Amino acid sequence: MSKKWITSTILKRVKKFLSYPTDLRYEDVKILLEDFGYKETTQQGGSHRVFVLETRREGVIYDTDEISVPTKKGRYVIRLYLKAIARNLHLEEWYEKHKKK
Repeated sequence: MSKKWITSTILKRVKKFLSYPTDLRYEDVKILLEDFGYKETTQQGGSHRVFVLETRREGVIYDTDEISVPTKKGRYVIRLYLKAIARNLHLEEWYEKHKKK
């Protein structure tokens, strides 16, 4: 299995994400989703951002090709939605498999 797309920066980002802070900056969530092959679609306003799977990454289990990310004040994503994203991408299992030992 090729792990070329997996960098220490991505591992650190996933570790921070999986600490499930009360809220996380939207930009941090966007970068993580882009790391895993999602791309933000054009938005027509509102508090939800939609990401569509553009590139499947080897070694990632995807439950959905589209993820809606509700934001708080347009800048933050709350813990409830961080956990939902982690479930959709099986991030905890992915992190355990790829973290440096």
